[in-house]
Amino acid sequence: MPQISDEYYYNIAKEFISNKNSVIVTENAKTLDTEYIVINSQIGTQLYVLTIHVPYGRALWQDLAHDPKYYLKLGKKRLFLLDMDGTIYLDHDLFPETPGFLQAVKEQGGRYLFLTNNSSRSVNAYVERLAGMGIAATAEDFMTSVNALIAALKQRPPFRLCYAFGTKSFRDQLTEAGIPVTDKLSDEIDCLLVGFDTELAFQKLEDACILLNRGVEYIATNPDWVCPTWYGSVPDCGSVCEMLWRATGRRPEVIGKPQPAMVQLAMAATGCTEEETVVVGDRLYTDIACGVNAGVDTAFVLSGEGTLEDLEKSEVKPAYVFKHVGELQEAMEASRN
Repeated sequence: MPQISDEYYYNIAKEFISNKNSVIVTENAKTLDTEYIVINSQIGTQLYVLTIHVPYGRALWQDLAHDPKYYLKLGKKRLFLLDMDGTIYLDHDLFPETPGFLQAVKEQGGRYLFLTNNSSRSVNAYVERLAGMGIAATAEDFMTSVNALIAALKQRPPFRLCYAFGTKSFRDQLTEAGIPVTDKLSDEIDCLLVGFDTELAFQKLEDACILLNRGVEYIATNPDWVCPTWYGSVPDCGSVCEMLWRATGRRPEVIGKPQPAMVQLAMAATGCTEEETVVVGDRLYTDIACGVNAGVDTAFVLSGEGTLEDLEKSEVKPAYVFKHVGELQEAMEASRN
């Protein structure tokens, strides 16, 4: 085993990798910058690559170098489930690494689907949004928390009437799927559905408190605290639900990430297996947790909300850590060569 310069970080690193099929170890390490190390491992004719940040890389873990259960074979992935905001773009700006990464997925014989917890926009709106950034996509390339919500609602006895706490687009998507919804108080309401609401008004908060105190069913699309923007962040669905909990003592059933439903729906739609699938995202508590809960590999990118400090504190550990999707592309290409 190599000389360990920091026993504390070595122990953290060993705990981090001990339960994940993610560690690729070799004596050959190339430092990218002060925060990251790329470690390559040649096992037979197969090259494996892992990008890690320095605290986890201070020891090279040669004691685990020849244990195949720790290898992540990115070259064999066929389904890439991609978070959007903070992962492939931020607000209205596409990350420069995104086009090359998406092309690399196709060259690998894979397919990507965009997974988002953001329920404020329709799929068609996302198609237009990406087109405006130069990324061609169709409705079939998306899986949203609203898709997961609709699927969940159709698997249970129907509600008489649902109060849709969200944008007009949120209400329209539910209506088009045959879910009876309203944005006005009524005695008929037996379920409160909450999404990310960029049209939030105090009246909705008041209506929600009235309904929750009545004891109606309570379902939320996602638990995200914030939505990243170019100027920082804005409150997302999870923050609104936290306000409602403070006021009523009620917590919602959450349908989107970190629950596994979106990943499971995506695999069913594409026919891909858990071993062929990887979730890529910038949030440990939603994106990465979703993949972990679904039993697939995960890649945590540091281009959005999540930080290295979050990773060290989190109980949810990704299989991979990258600065951005460009580094993931490099690892994919290296693992195929």
